[in-house]
Amino acid sequence: MTRLTTAEYIESLVAPVKPRKRSTRPEDALHEAIAQYLRAVIGPEGVCSPYGVLWHSTENKPRSMRAAVQNKKRGVIAGDSDVSIYHHQLVFKGEIKTKTGRLTHSQTALHPELLKAGVPVDIWRSIDDVKTSLINWDIPTRESLS
Repeated sequence: MTRLTTAEYIESLVAPVKPRKRSTRPEDALHEAIAQYLRAVIGPEGVCSPYGVLWHSTENKPRSMRAAVQNKKRGVIAGDSDVSIYHHQLVFKGEIKTKTGRLTHSQTALHPELLKAGVPVDIWRSIDDVKTSLINWDIPTRESLS
């Protein structure tokens, strides 16, 4: 029986990104791959682990005009990042974009405001970008501690 290193085990949990035949959003496959990677190295969404708490947001993506109106009444604003990581009383944000994806006007407006408040926001176009952010933000992961 072959023993895997922690890094090999984590890599085995992250399935390769498979191209989709039909997708309403080209970045869906990238979102899924990044979510799967973060679950492997930090933990499941909404559960505090030694590495932090992971949260994926879709609140600012209404599915209908009625949902958009309701979100606006509730105080939901457009521009928030796709992923938030809470670690040692700090918040870190990641915005997932494809290689050619651009920030929306709302994101371009909100991200500098978050930075002024001391909340780092990085753009993630690959799992390697996520790894770089976690290192730069000094967030330990199952992978970094192996």
